[in-house]
Amino acid sequence: MESSRPGTPMTPRRMKEDKPTYKPGVLSYGCDHLRLSMIKPKGRSLFLKNYKNALVSITDNSPILVQHYKDKKDRTVARIGPLYLCTQCDLTFPEDRLEEHSKTDGHRIYVESRKGHVFCNMCKDFVFDPTLEALRTKKVETGSFAGSRKRKPDQHADLFQEATMKEHASKRACNTISVRGMWNMGSTCYMTVILESLVHNPLVRNFYLSEGHKPTTCPRSQNNEPCLSCNMDEMFQLFNNFEDKTPFRPHDILGSFILSSKAAYAALLPNEQQDAHEFLNFLLEELHEITSSDAQLLALESSPTKRSKYHSEDCDCVVHQTFYGKTQSIIKCRGEVGGKKCGAVTRSSPQQFSDLSLGLEFLGKNSLPSLEKLLKKEYFTQEQCEYTCSTCGSKKATKQVSIKTLPNVLCIQLKRFSQRGSGAIKIKKKVSFPLKLEMLPYTDRSGEAKGHGKTQHALKTRSTYHLQSVVVHKGSALEQGHYISYSKYDNQWFQFDDHKSLLASKSEVLGAEAYMLFYVIQSLASADEQN
Repeated sequence: MESSRPGTPMTPRRMKEDKPTYKPGVLSYGCDHLRLSMIKPKGRSLFLKNYKNALVSITDNSPILVQHYKDKKDRTVARIGPLYLCTQCDLTFPEDRLEEHSKTDGHRIYVESRKGHVFCNMCKDFVFDPTLEALRTKKVETGSFAGSRKRKPDQHADLFQEATMKEHASKRACNTISVRGMWNMGSTCYMTVILESLVHNPLVRNFYLSEGHKPTTCPRSQNNEPCLSCNMDEMFQLFNNFEDKTPFRPHDILGSFILSSKAAYAALLPNEQQDAHEFLNFLLEELHEITSSDAQLLALESSPTKRSKYHSEDCDCVVHQTFYGKTQSIIKCRGEVGGKKCGAVTRSSPQQFSDLSLGLEFLGKNSLPSLEKLLKKEYFTQEQCEYTCSTCGSKKATKQVSIKTLPNVLCIQLKRFSQRGSGAIKIKKKVSFPLKLEMLPYTDRSGEAKGHGKTQHALKTRSTYHLQSVVVHKGSALEQGHYISYSKYDNQWFQFDDHKSLLASKSEVLGAEAYMLFYVIQSLASADEQN
């Protein structure tokens, strides 16, 4: 495969063939926050203009002048150390006020007042862009951006050498913890997107980082048996390593499935594409068996009562406490007794679920589908059902499903693959989905939400979710294509494409053709989201 040449946010001229070609808005070295500033509408020209103005202020004036700034009371203050000129407004700050300005105005990129180097407050470090560095060097050396005096050909040649840049620069925000990609081991993107969503799942993360599973006392590890939970524990420890930012290789996690004796895992091979939703189910079932306090009951197949308890709603494992909720069917008799409607209501036993699967086949070609419409179709629709009323004996009845218990993390699958003969076709209809999801209307307590009292407020709060991760399938068939995902960390969205991880905007996330959505209950969301 032909190797792709690296790119940076912007390049005004073509480079020679023996040097890397830089493309606008494509990050290869330095800081992703800088890239995002460039790719916004008119962002490139505006940033370039502001950067040039900052360089003019630094180089054309006396060095003394740029070492003064206005304090909070609009007083002129002299400073011996360097100051930082904001590239998004005309203000200048000392280093200790950058954080405040960034939070208040959302401005991240600054120019240092001594030499004109670019500083990213999000990364807390100076960042490099070849185009900006060329402008800075030309202005400092010649006093003009046009450059009346030519540089020596080899004076800054090593500045643009790919090997030098790879050795001294980072492709992602350097102040980001717990954000790293995963290597694709053939066709295992279906696995990496699920693992990325679990890494950024607050309950699962806290379980492993608080020694919820201890490899040193794990019976499987002590018997030299492959243990998925031990491998997951190792993954969380590595992801939260401050020093190591290299992509994670989940070969041990895949190996725990390949070495398993369960026939269901036989298809999980490195060179074969699989369904990400199916893999999530496999992974959760396996973790349930390992982390449940009643896991030893699995071996007692002769005891149906104990097997039932093992798989019951009372399970205290991290999987059930995170993903599991309950639905309930409400059957209403439509028969008549003595000319009057019977209306007898029967409620079925609650059924557990680990995710909600919503169909897309009913959507019309010209419809504008949304997640809310799919949920209404699933939980507001009354369907005819087979039923004999114990009150009137009528067999006319309708059934409506509602949610009885909501989970802490709500996983929603959009059923994009429809079986056709021996294969499956993909429904590519785009479905809009919100950052904040209200689930109370789809529960059996929706009628209690009327009013504005404390009870109603608490009920609504316990039914409100915030988007945490999105899984996207690219391609036209289940057996083909590629998976990527988006996850949020520290109130910032990131895109994960195998070993690559890049900053993403909310609009980019909301514009994705989602296959799976992960929503976290509001009580576990960050303070910024709840406001």
